[in-house]
Amino acid sequence: MKFLPFLILVLGISGFAQTTEKAVVTYSVNYKLIGLSNLLGLSDCSVKSLVGRVRKLEVKGDTATVLIKIDKKTSSDVMIPLGRIAEEHRDDVFDHLITKNNTIRVSGYACTEDAPFTAFSVDRVY
Repeated sequence: MKFLPFLILVLGISGFAQTTEKAVVTYSVNYKLIGLSNLLGLSDCSVKSLVGRVRKLEVKGDTATVLIKIDKKTSSDVMIPLGRIAEEHRDDVFDHLITKNNTIRVSGYACTEDAPFTAFSVDRVY
């Protein structure tokens, strides 16, 4: 019986000790941000990926909505969650990675066909 309170205490402490997940940032040799991953947890929705140039950027709270121009006639809206990105990297996201005319590869989950899909990975394409 003395073991039961100890077990409850240990399991309770391990539950509170877990940290929130953070996005993984990738920098180039010259300290430019070239990639973000782990922006979103796992989902049952289908995976979608595209490569194109950034045309329009709108930030509201912890979400950035980006218009990506895929080719001359095709464009797509992408929602990029910013909640998992550490504060010290947020300025670099908009200075180096998601800027107008940069070519980026975005992968994410598309739960509905009409709505913009939500990105879990953003990478710079050279």
